[in-house]
Amino acid sequence: MAHESFWLRRARVEALRFNLGWLLQMFLPWVVGLGLLASVGIVALRSADRESAWTLPIMAGLVLAGFGVSLVRAQKKFLTRQEALVRLDADLCLQNRLSAAAEGIGDWPAPRHDASFALRWRWRTLLWPPVVALLLVLAAGVIPLPQAKAKTTAATSEPPAWTATQEKIAELRQEEIVQPEAVEEWQAALDALRQQPSDQWFRHESLEAGDNLQIQLGQSLSDLQKNLETSLGALEAAREIEQSQLQALGQPLDQALAEALQGLELGKLPLDEKMLSQLKNLDASKARQLTAAEWKALSERLKAGIGTCSGDQATGDKEGDKLLALILGGQPGSGGVSRGPGTAPLTLSDTESRLGTTKQEAVQNDDLSRAALGDLMGLGTGEHKVDKTADAGPQSGGAMSATGTGSEAVWQQTATPAEQGALRKFFQ
Repeated sequence: MAHESFWLRRARVEALRFNLGWLLQMFLPWVVGLGLLASVGIVALRSADRESAWTLPIMAGLVLAGFGVSLVRAQKKFLTRQEALVRLDADLCLQNRLSAAAEGIGDWPAPRHDASFALRWRWRTLLWPPVVALLLVLAAGVIPLPQAKAKTTAATSEPPAWTATQEKIAELRQEEIVQPEAVEEWQAALDALRQQPSDQWFRHESLEAGDNLQIQLGQSLSDLQKNLETSLGALEAAREIEQSQLQALGQPLDQALAEALQGLELGKLPLDEKMLSQLKNLDASKARQLTAAEWKALSERLKAGIGTCSGDQATGDKEGDKLLALILGGQPGSGGVSRGPGTAPLTLSDTESRLGTTKQEAVQNDDLSRAALGDLMGLGTGEHKVDKTADAGPQSGGAMSATGTGSEAVWQQTATPAEQGALRKFFQ
């Protein structure tokens, strides 16, 4: 039994070695082909600036497919254990003792140390296909590609409108002139545009949205600046005018201040709550009660807001004079020692103006030296004189009753002396 197990085990090992050789012979050409295909794919992906990691599963699938095809083709040449015993009989010159013993005829021969097929591995033949495939893949990954597309870098700078909007938002946040919640709403709208992929920042839709956001913020800043200037002008004018003039101008100043405060509270950039509350507690009469220090702090605060809104193009100076000129533009001044009579009234008057423009006069010119042909010399009224007894009865039309003779055949017109002289000059 020991001899039988030895030879059966050797037959199984040798059959496996033989079959593996056929399988490798069928599969190694696939290895070279897959290596060539992989190298071409890597070069193509590098040229197109694409990632090649996703090709690994595809290559693994192709390797498995090639191995399966090679296995199916090699099975036709595989040896069974019985065929391996016959091959051992032939290579070891045992005169069919192994195949006969397997059939129960005779005894198994003694084990031998050289019990193997007369076949040897050709390592050079086995190793060069995978080596070549590996070299092709490595070369495709490291060789320089002069004509490869340069890698497109993502946009690192945002559109100018976004940058300008961000700078203005940063100024508003730093100056604390408006309510923080409103500033954050504008910041959220800008961040929503930035959340897009960077390669879509400069598309038409993104650029248009950024421009609209910048325009809306600019309009809101303009409204805020106008209301701050009106508020500053009303308070400044109330402090500068005389007490006697305050009674006449106090109501217009209070009305202008109230309208400005309404815009500062309900606008898209509402004024800071602390400053808004302070302004609401003031009117034309109370503005005069502020100390010099309090008025300086408040006016500087308002001027700083005006400068922030205008980009430091407006300083907020002389706002009181501007507002007074606007208010006084609709009513005449009362005059005074230090002030003029005011602007001229531009309002409508209830008294009718009588300039005599409805009177009609005739125009007459007896100088006919410059009269031209066709000029109207005068108009008159009259009636046609019709002789009702001159009816001669029906007559045929279309025929001339008499032929013109002499000067009667020529149209005549009397020329002026100057015209007669011109005619003599050219036709004499």
